[in-house]
Amino acid sequence: MLQINTIREKKEEVIERLSVKNFPAKEVIDNILNVDTQRRSTQSELDAILAAQNTSA
Repeated sequence: MLQINTIREKKEEVIERLSVKNFPAKEVIDNILNVDTQRRSTQSELDAILAAQNTSA
């Protein structure tokens, strides 16, 4: 199982290694990174909302 940090940091290497196994890595890895970017953005928004809620409480 690949860690998301490894995929983020070594994207091209991961794609190259998975393509050796005849896995359609490019589009899958791009999808994974897009979803991760959305998740991180959403998490940042949530953290900001929770911080604002904590300061007003």
